[in-house]
This record gives sequence, C-alpha cells and structure tokens, in this order.
Amino acid sequence: MDQTNEPVVRSPQQQRSKQRADQILAAARAIILQKGCANLTISEIAEVAGVTPGSMYQYYRNKAAIVLALGQYYVALFQQRLAQIFSEPVSSREQLAVLFLQVLEQHYQLFRDDPVVRDIWAGTATDKDMQNLEQQDNAQHLQFFYTVAAPFFPPAAAPELHRTLNLLLHFAVAGSRLALEQDEVEGRCTLDAAKKMLSQMWLQFCRNYTD
Repeated sequence: MDQTNEPVVRSPQQQRSKQRADQILAAARAIILQKGCANLTISEIAEVAGVTPGSMYQYYRNKAAIVLALGQYYVALFQQRLAQIFSEPVSSREQLAVLFLQVLEQHYQLFRDDPVVRDIWAGTATDKDMQNLEQQDNAQHLQFFYTVAAPFFPPAAAPELHRTLNLLLHFAVAGSRLALEQDEVEGRCTLDAAKKMLSQMWLQFCRNYTD
C-alpha cells in the first residue's frame, strides 16, 4: 500500500521541541513589542518563555538566531497572503496591475499593523543573515511575479519584463518603507502616490507590447 500521501505524524518529543521553540519565539516577540529588538536578551526571553537560559541554546544558538527565526515567520506569513491574492487565475495585464497593487497594500499593512515586524526588519541594515533573508525573499517574489506575467508578453520581451518587474518590486518596497516611516495619515498618502506611480510605469511598459 502506498504510504506517500499519509500525513507526517510527529513523535511526542518532536511535538514538545516544536512547542518549546514556539514558546521561545512568542516570548521574544512579546519582549520586542514592549522594549524593542535592541533590548532583547537571552535571559529575559528564557524567563518569559518559562525555560532555563541553558536550554535555550538547544533551539537557538543566540539572540540573532531568534530574530532571524521571527523574520522567517513573517516571510512565510506574507507568502500566505501573496498566495491568497493570486489564488484565482489571472486573465489580463490589467488584472495583474490590480493584483500587484494589492500585494503592495498587504506589505504595507503587515508592517503598519505589527510594530514587531518593523523592528525586526530594521536590523537588516546591520545583520548579514537578515540581509540574506530579505534578498532571498525579494528574489522569490520577483520570480513569482515574472512567472505570472510572462504569458501575457511575447518571448522576446522576457529580458525587459524581468528587468522592469525587478525595478517595480524594489520601487514598491522602497515606497512602502518610506510610508512606514511617516505617521499613518501621511504614510497613506505616500503609499497611494507610490501605487499611482507603479500603475503608470506598468501601463507604460505594457504599451510597448501592444498587439
């Protein structure tokens, strides 16, 4: 009998390990929310998580590893939102433009609604592992957008399409970050302006490949 489709059953020890790791991340998140990432310490994480500092190292080698794990959690969360936005087949370039803007909106809202993710991502300027995580995340998004958009353009357009999507992606991230540095009212105005500019750039690119 073929067993390949049966769900993976974790052993009690594996379940306990995952629960303990989740406790540690939840504790770190609570501390960051209250004090900021810069004030995160292994001893306080252990205290809040209800574990000994020594046992912490079975799961995360240091504070940076905990922050990286939280960053990976938020990357996975955003990937889920991206999948929801593109859950239905795309039928046109115009629909693509609408969906791209929805992605930008979700990015902005995730960061705006959760100060923990903003604090964590502020560390990408100094932490090499977080920089790598962000670069990998951007590369995955670019490849995803390119795969979705490519069928709507002739094969000869592929290099320029890839280049344009890369520029639009980086512009969108920069616009979102600028908006997040501002208060909510001004931030919304900045994000809406970024959306308008992105729409215009995308439509201009599409005009270059009209039938």
